[in-house]
Amino acid sequence: GSGSAFSMIFASATRLFVGTTTGRVFRLDDAGAAGWTVTRLDNAAGGALPLAGLVSDIAVDWSDGTRNSIYICFGGVGDFRHVWRFDGAAWASRSGTAGSGTQLLDVEHNAIQFDAVTGRVYVGADIGVWETLDGGNNWAPLQNGLPDAPVYDLQVHPTARLLRAALHGRGLFEWKLDAPPLADVELFVRDTMLDTGRNVNTDGRPDPSVAPTTPVFHYLGPNIKVDVPTPLGYQTPTTDIDFVTFNDLVDGSSGVGTNAPPPTVHNRVYVEVHNRGRTDATNVQVMAAITNAATGLMLPAGYTANVIAGTPLPGPKWITLGVTNLPEIHAGFPRIASFDLPSTSLPLPASLPGNSHYCMVVFLHSAQDPFTSTQRNVDLLTLADRKVGQKNLHIVEFVGTPPPPGTGTGMWVMLLVSGSPFRVKRLIDLVIDARQFPGTLQFVIPPALFPKNPAEQAVGFTLRSNTVVQRWLNRHREDAKRLFYEAKYPEEQYGLLVQAMDAVERQSPLALRGGRAASIRALTLPPKDEHAIFIRIDPPKDTKIGSAFSFDIFQQDSKTKRLLGGSRYQVVVNRPAG
Repeated sequence: GSGSAFSMIFASATRLFVGTTTGRVFRLDDAGAAGWTVTRLDNAAGGALPLAGLVSDIAVDWSDGTRNSIYICFGGVGDFRHVWRFDGAAWASRSGTAGSGTQLLDVEHNAIQFDAVTGRVYVGADIGVWETLDGGNNWAPLQNGLPDAPVYDLQVHPTARLLRAALHGRGLFEWKLDAPPLADVELFVRDTMLDTGRNVNTDGRPDPSVAPTTPVFHYLGPNIKVDVPTPLGYQTPTTDIDFVTFNDLVDGSSGVGTNAPPPTVHNRVYVEVHNRGRTDATNVQVMAAITNAATGLMLPAGYTANVIAGTPLPGPKWITLGVTNLPEIHAGFPRIASFDLPSTSLPLPASLPGNSHYCMVVFLHSAQDPFTSTQRNVDLLTLADRKVGQKNLHIVEFVGTPPPPGTGTGMWVMLLVSGSPFRVKRLIDLVIDARQFPGTLQFVIPPALFPKNPAEQAVGFTLRSNTVVQRWLNRHREDAKRLFYEAKYPEEQYGLLVQAMDAVERQSPLALRGGRAASIRALTLPPKDEHAIFIRIDPPKDTKIGSAFSFDIFQQDSKTKRLLGGSRYQVVVNRPAG
């Protein structure tokens, strides 16, 4: 006559409470070598449970140190007394007083939770969630934007201090249990695939959606995608797309198209904006801006006012693509902002080897959830502010083979290592994850940053001849000079490139064979210093045309191993290797 076990909860490693489909409640205790003992509780001599029915859920009353006390809730209908408490000796109704206006409704009750911090009890019913502050004598609905739908499960996250409710057909909702309460509108763009807009750092964590898993990084923000044109057109017939279409887009940020005008190449940029609040957001401004990452990722002083006003960022380093206004963003229903990224804002093909790594940053602002940050370092800002998103852009020639200059099949890129976020001199590691790249990478590091003891600091690397560096410099200097005098190369970037090339002229490269991860450790980086590292990328010989590889380079603190920034490089072979 006990029916089937339907609900259960552990009060400790040796005590388990079980409720059945016929209204019986049992306590199971682990007696060690003697096995488990079973005690029936619903017929307690001090006061039996007068109702029979489905015991849909059980919650331990954590305020009782003996772990003898529990709350249960009943399913079914016919009696409003759906919540009861057992104090170890007797049962008592904790459903409020009939006719008081603060009693529970006579509807199915499906889940119950006891908050050990506040002593409050929450119950999920076929009509919403209910809360009691006094152990069940008085109840009030906990609405706060919760849809009118049956609540089938409740859970309290003990460290995040969140009450989560699973609804029938209406999704998952959560409520912050402690003060201060969350804002009605919470705008965000995700830093990584694991980001839920709570400003929790997800950098470097393994991505469970990829097998074998790879780390996620904030500079590859999943809510920013680029639709690069092809001879057949765009992936999207119009820029007015919804989040379903956005989800299906193949991101082209690793191959953003540019060309020597005319014609102008127009790349379409899409930004997915979320609202995890409980009310709709109106008049949301989305600003997008790009910069040459080789010049450092520092925003101009006073940029906050420009984001709020929706005016272009000041100074020559940042190019503002525009501001898109989204009239309304429903809670839990993302909207897409679109931008035009023309090739006239990007470097020309011949300048790409030293100028191909760009960074895009997007900012969100609304009167309901204003942008207020003044942090100028883009990497730190992205990690600290949910209303900021970041995406690496790698620029390629729109049509044709990889642009010159180069020697052989290999390609050259420039990576800037910056100490601008530091207040004192620090040691940093350059970590190279080349497990997905079977070729060879050669790192040309300026003397000021070069490891003092390469044999110990660059394990797995080999020191190669300076010849390959000289060949590249001799040709690239002339191409860069020609482009500059033709007014096709910005003066600031030209000066940076020439200075960086001069610094490495006599340096021999550190070479790493792909297929593994390695690091160049304990490099001394004073505050405000910026050093340009040149990287030669050689895919394996006889690689087939169309083959694609990738590798990651990121900078981390040598002592704490905290991520300081990085980039993912996509390598596509468009002509025979070797």
